[in-house]
Amino acid sequence: MENILGAHEYTGHGVRKYGDHNKTHYMAYDLQVDHPSWQKCTPVFRGDIMRRYKRTVTEENPDYYYRVYDKFLKYWYK
Repeated sequence: MENILGAHEYTGHGVRKYGDHNKTHYMAYDLQVDHPSWQKCTPVFRGDIMRRYKRTVTEENPDYYYRVYDKFLKYWYK
């Protein structure tokens, strides 16, 4: 709850105004994955979020995806 509602939804979309409208939705995922609560999430949850994150970042900012590729590898196979 803390990870998706606190980091992604509240801080990302609410406070920082990241979203589809300005092609910054992927930045809400950055906050979510980098938040300390991420480590407490289940592997299934993290895998689902990483799939969504990859789809979103490659649509909104493909160049950024290649800069953070290691982040995807770190969580993709856990």
